[in-house]
Amino acid sequence: RDRSAQAEVQWDSRLGDLPGPVGSTVGARRQGGPGGAPGPGVRARCGGCPQGAVPRYRGRSSGAQRLDILHVDSAVEWRGGQQLLFRLARGQARLGQDVAVACPPAGRLWQELGAAGVARVPIASGGSLRALGQLHRAGARLHVAHTSHAHGNCVVLPTPLVVHRWVDRSPTLGHLGRLKYGRPAAYIACSRAVALVLESLGLGPVHVVYGGTDLPAEGVAADAPDVLALGANVHHKGHDVLVLAARMLRAGGWPGVDVGVAGPGPVHGAPVRSLGQREDVGPLLRGCSVFVQPSRSEGLGMAVVEAMMLGRPVVASAVGGIVEVVEADGVLVPAGSPEALAEAILHARGLPRAQLDTAAVRVRAQFSTSAMVSGAMAVYDEVLRASG
Repeated sequence: RDRSAQAEVQWDSRLGDLPGPVGSTVGARRQGGPGGAPGPGVRARCGGCPQGAVPRYRGRSSGAQRLDILHVDSAVEWRGGQQLLFRLARGQARLGQDVAVACPPAGRLWQELGAAGVARVPIASGGSLRALGQLHRAGARLHVAHTSHAHGNCVVLPTPLVVHRWVDRSPTLGHLGRLKYGRPAAYIACSRAVALVLESLGLGPVHVVYGGTDLPAEGVAADAPDVLALGANVHHKGHDVLVLAARMLRAGGWPGVDVGVAGPGPVHGAPVRSLGQREDVGPLLRGCSVFVQPSRSEGLGMAVVEAMMLGRPVVASAVGGIVEVVEADGVLVPAGSPEALAEAILHARGLPRAQLDTAAVRVRAQFSTSAMVSGAMAVYDEVLRASG
């Protein structure tokens, strides 16, 4: 979308050279040629871009039209919500959408967006007046919040607001909570389970757009365990339940079974191995015999999605959006029951290959990045049209 008034972009080469093509400016897409040079079809909207520079959106110049969509994530961690936002914004940018992401420069999301050529706005982490001022100066026709703090920061801005909900926990609705959660023009829930939580509180309108991902990387990890779980070592992931189930399996049914958890934070309890934070999720999934997700709560369960995309047998808690992903193509168990989890792991080893392959085809289509991007864009467009 060409406009006569151009947005101001500050190029900061101190952030490091990029291994691939130079990134896009706000509202433009760059396709890299050999050696990182701009390829055919490049539309530069802010003049020449120094080699190795990273785009940073600094707000509109006097008289310029506003940026269409500004995603906001105030967290510095790199967990499921940040990874979903990364894929969403990258997908929009590749389609030529006028989009940027506001996030803290100290977080990995900032670095990943820069490497992918997605324009960024630097903001303070958490909820603060400083972050609010930074968002206001950036200017946008639509703000899209992805964390609770981001939601709070965007509430007082005069532009329409869309809020993504990636968790199935119920928000607290006191007097201030009512003001905060009643403000958005629309919610996007990552599953029907999350939508039901919001609708039960009288919030809305709520649109269901499933989280999406791409087919995990090729290869098989040499240290992949027989039974694999993914996720941070936090209470709601249920890794303590998996430890008890692993002991039951060792005691009878699957002697010598190797059980491992990949994610930040150590898992305390033999015989489960802590694999740590891993980048080779695809190879780990391809190398395991059974994937488990023993969560106590889960908005959707992207690790379950990735495992099923690869045709892995899945055992998971029947909570939140996990049920919508697994359907009848895996084994669902009550949350918090190590006995049920151990029994289900043994059963999953015998799931028919034809069933797993059929499930992989379904999940790859239903939970793809492209489906998530198109679904979210439809909601954004609807809100923008309604706002004039």
